[in-house]
Amino acid sequence: MSTMRQNIFEVPKLLKQIEADKDKIRNIFNKISNSKRIILAGSSSSYHVAQYGVRLLEERGFHAISKTSSDFDTFDLKSSDAVILISVSGIKGDALRISKKAESVGSKLWVITCNHDVKSENIYVVPTGIKKSFINTHSYIGQLATLYFIFNDDSLYDDAEVALGQEDNINRVAKDISNGRNFVFLSAGYGMVVAEQSALKLREVATKIKHSEALSYDELPHGRLFCLGDDKTVFITLEYNTDHTQRLNLTKEVLGEMRCNIINLSLDVNKYKAPIVMQIITYLLADKVAKIHGVDPDNPKNVELIKGILYEKTNKLEKI
Repeated sequence: MSTMRQNIFEVPKLLKQIEADKDKIRNIFNKISNSKRIILAGSSSSYHVAQYGVRLLEERGFHAISKTSSDFDTFDLKSSDAVILISVSGIKGDALRISKKAESVGSKLWVITCNHDVKSENIYVVPTGIKKSFINTHSYIGQLATLYFIFNDDSLYDDAEVALGQEDNINRVAKDISNGRNFVFLSAGYGMVVAEQSALKLREVATKIKHSEALSYDELPHGRLFCLGDDKTVFITLEYNTDHTQRLNLTKEVLGEMRCNIINLSLDVNKYKAPIVMQIITYLLADKVAKIHGVDPDNPKNVELIKGILYEKTNKLEKI
């Protein structure tokens, strides 16, 4: 069993642990909630968590902004702002630059991390620890759940168990799409957080595919028709309880008329839960697709390339 798959099945227990900490999470948030702006910052998967947080905060009247670490470097941060730093390690170059800038201008800082070694006045440590797997599956879901419990009381445990119960169906889907080379995850609203993360993880672990991206339903007609009718392109719709149903159905109707390969993945959950529990399904899909292609999802072949080139270049930024 891959570490990735093992971590996926640890998610329900993790969500219970975070739910038990919701008072602590809310107390930390209350320390920064009166700030003029709240900037959520992170890289890669953590940036998708930031986008989820912005949706939650904006619905409740907060002025919230999401920034990647590179955008944060040039952002005009004020002492009246608060920063929510989202990082698995909390100590690598991107995270350090974010926290140092917040401290230098006097902004309030809340660190959401998985690393107990991180020192900060306001910190929530997602109870996963730092895992050896390249793919931080349940760490990412734990970051999402931390933000979820700022405002929501409903448990996530049962929904996560329902998602895991779809594994047999996901295995069949993975076999059906095993010849696909281009994957397009389609959703809208909160579902776009799932779509973006799912496309990213499929790119990371299934190195024999050519392309994977996320699109909102209403973006499909705008310059994206190049892939319609291509039998190597798979469209995966991510459906949940949303008011985007009519747009979704129209999109599927168009794809059907073009004889496209369409896979529908759905869960009976509300929009706040969707990015958390639906991610379980697409992680299972990525794990299975990788194995069908003969790829170890814990150590995909592109890891050495990333370490040898991208990490080396990125680390130089710390000296600038």
